[in-house]
Amino acid sequence: MQKQQLEKTPQKIFYWAKYLRKSTDEDNSRSIHNQEMVLDGAMEEIVRWDTENEYIFSGTFWDEDYTGTDSERPQFKSLLRSLSNRQINMLLVTDLSRLSRNIAESIQYVQELFVALDIRFVSVQLPALDSFLEPDKVYSLEVPMQSMMNENHCAETSFKVRRTFNRLREQGQFIGAFAAYGWRKDPEDHHKLLLDKEPAQILQLMRDWVLEGSSASAVAKMLNERGIPNPSGYKAIKGLKFYPGCKNSTNLWSARTVHYLLTRPENIGTLIQGRYRVKSYKIHQQVKTPQEEWFVKEHAIPAIFTSEEQAAIAECLKRGTRISPGNPEKKVYLFSGFLTCPDCGKAIVRKSVKGYVYYICNTYKNYGVLGCIKHRIRHETLEKAVLVALQQQIALAVNKQEVIRRLDQAPPTHRQGECYDTMIKARNRDWEKIVRFKQGLYEDWKNGDLTKEEYHALKAKYTEREEKLQNTLRLLQEEKEQVGCTAKKGDSLISDYLKTGTVNILTREILVALVERIFVHEKGEITIRFRFADECQRVAAVRA
Repeated sequence: MQKQQLEKTPQKIFYWAKYLRKSTDEDNSRSIHNQEMVLDGAMEEIVRWDTENEYIFSGTFWDEDYTGTDSERPQFKSLLRSLSNRQINMLLVTDLSRLSRNIAESIQYVQELFVALDIRFVSVQLPALDSFLEPDKVYSLEVPMQSMMNENHCAETSFKVRRTFNRLREQGQFIGAFAAYGWRKDPEDHHKLLLDKEPAQILQLMRDWVLEGSSASAVAKMLNERGIPNPSGYKAIKGLKFYPGCKNSTNLWSARTVHYLLTRPENIGTLIQGRYRVKSYKIHQQVKTPQEEWFVKEHAIPAIFTSEEQAAIAECLKRGTRISPGNPEKKVYLFSGFLTCPDCGKAIVRKSVKGYVYYICNTYKNYGVLGCIKHRIRHETLEKAVLVALQQQIALAVNKQEVIRRLDQAPPTHRQGECYDTMIKARNRDWEKIVRFKQGLYEDWKNGDLTKEEYHALKAKYTEREEKLQNTLRLLQEEKEQVGCTAKKGDSLISDYLKTGTVNILTREILVALVERIFVHEKGEITIRFRFADECQRVAAVRA
């Protein structure tokens, strides 16, 4: 019967192609290799029976780890273009679900598009179709019935997977393709997260910079100057199949990324999942989920910061501190970001006239008495008053261990030294790689793989990168030594406190560790809000 039908048709050239697809949730029986074997066998059978027509192979199109619920598949879209351009006029699939698991799309392709383009469509099974031998069969009930079953399979699978994932999320187990920056998946249990040493150290360094007074934009600039890749760049270096939303993304940091990473709840061990969801199993567009539907589990992952550090970071970022262009030491001033006007709520700003430093209300500075009053105070007077108040408050502190703990957390700490070691090792690896590339250029030139112009251009490029890395390494080494000296000063602060029960000098590190806010009133009065657990001792009023 089949042979008789073929003999009646005029001679034709079929430019045939195979389409293969496998979803992530399908077993190995649906593997690309197995599908290809089935189609090769089917094509051999067709050619063996059909001696009248010519068959020319035009290529294999395959999408692995792609669902069939929509047509957003790279190779499938390429196939459709080839069909529309008449480059292919015969298509083979193992079954209808490979083409699509969307009932509307499946019917539209088989009964409309392929017919309009005179495409010979062959499905080996479920259902068995050959639109050249039996053109009317594509309009039979088998096509919509099988398409409905294929789509229903997706709906049931989606429901089961979503229910399983939600149960795991409720238990605090991680569900995701990639761990957030600072963590990595446990090799033995991908639902469990472990600290990723290198990015965790970078985050701790960012924390210290912010607590020292740097803004988010300043932190981003420092990270870029030191050649530290941003989260997407770090994933790329680790060889992860990560595709950022921005096509023109770089390895550079931005203030927005810094702010987000330093203020996210995950830093203190809180795992939040389910912030986004797809509209349906057919429409994969992501939409935001209402906050009340998030899956929040505290202490589910290793913490990078303490709760106190996280709160202090948020407070420091709100202050919007910056390094003044006229500051020769290139450091944030002692009280920058701490001083507030109790009347208008705006900042008390620093002024300097001929070496005389004082502070006034920013509203008064900009608008005069119509905006606010001066709240003027000299730097020396303020520094002495704050130190005295701090000493008095420490003397009243019931829990001495808390004071020691907060002093110990004041940046920079010994952990910064470890972080600098990690960064120096990473930059050294980059430098060694560039040196090897430069050495290989000469050999490529002599072997004729490169022209003289190409050799000199590439050599200049690598030399420039080598010099930048050498400058970065010098900077990192200098900063490491500075951190070591400052860490010793921190140890000295704790040692002095243990000996005397107080602090004898006022530093920005001490302010960050022990003070939350300083309100400057008129007539030299100040109110200090401390970072102490005892609420009765948190506020002290002092007359300067």
